Amino acid sequence: MRIKKEGIMRSINETIELYVQATRSGNTKVLREILHPDAVMSGDLYNTKMISTSTERFLSAIDEKIVSESNEYDYKVLCEIHDIAVAQLNEKNFMNANFTNFFQLQQIDGQLFITSKLFTTLEEK
Repeated sequence: MRIKKEGIMRSINETIELYVQATRSGNTKVLREILHPDAVMSGDLYNTKMISTSTERFLSAIDEKIVSESNEYDYKVLCEIHDIAVAQLNEKNFMNANFTNFFQLQQIDGQLFITSKLFTTLEEK
């Protein structure tokens, strides 16, 4: 699925795949390219509520950590309107937990960014 606007650099699917591969490999350089600098992250991490956490906190948790490629994931684009979209990413056995993530994506200046991530851990592994 592709946001239907000229100048888009990558599709929603490509962005989600880049996110998954970058988090698996600990590649924060790629994550910085797909996460908007002002992106907001919030959610529930092992019953700890995190509201408006910065991307820097997330990136420092991911930085150079190699995650087992045996973790499973699936995703779907829930909604796509003009230059915005919402996608759901489910991850199993990612850093010893199962996660559900909801991403808001937006095309800004011809580039598709994740502008918001809402997440929860489903169970400890």
